[in-house]
Amino acid sequence: MVKYLVIFVFMMMGYVVWTEIPIDRGPGVTAENNPTLSETKTNDNFEFKEANLTTLKSVSAQVRVLERKRYFFDNMSAFSSTDVLVGWGAMSDQRNLEFLHFGLSNRDWNHKLTRLPLSVDEIKAQSALWHLIPSTPEIKKRIHSLRKGHIITMEGLLVNVIDKDGLRWETSTELDDTKNPRNEIIWITSFQVK
Repeated sequence: MVKYLVIFVFMMMGYVVWTEIPIDRGPGVTAENNPTLSETKTNDNFEFKEANLTTLKSVSAQVRVLERKRYFFDNMSAFSSTDVLVGWGAMSDQRNLEFLHFGLSNRDWNHKLTRLPLSVDEIKAQSALWHLIPSTPEIKKRIHSLRKGHIITMEGLLVNVIDKDGLRWETSTELDDTKNPRNEIIWITSFQVK
């Protein structure tokens, strides 16, 4: 019995270590275009895991994962257990990312610069923190397998959320907001990883 427990512990440690190893993309921009937002025909409301979601805009993007974090016990984890910090343009170029260090904590993010390859406005304009809500079990599985450096191609809906206790989370809907970091809640309908 102890032997199987030890094997299980080593397997879990191996999995955790594997998910922390970033994907090496080399120099160059890996996600060129800004995410695109478009108006939805209606602002629909629907229920998901005892939360009420209100659709605001459609979103389509190809972005690079800069950092990711799983949550298990906070109020949002019932419907969104994974956050990813994503970048595009200069924020998807490894030559710039080598000098930037990101931290995710409490559904927010920060960065530290060892050398200033980009202005703070450029960093904010070409990055966003996404709170991902998977629409299917397969998408949820792909989201949980994400690593730094992955390229995501996705489609979905920006949503506002009110949970069963009346707590409210609102998404950013402006693409060119350089004053505030973008913080978006996304209902994912299509999700590919490479």
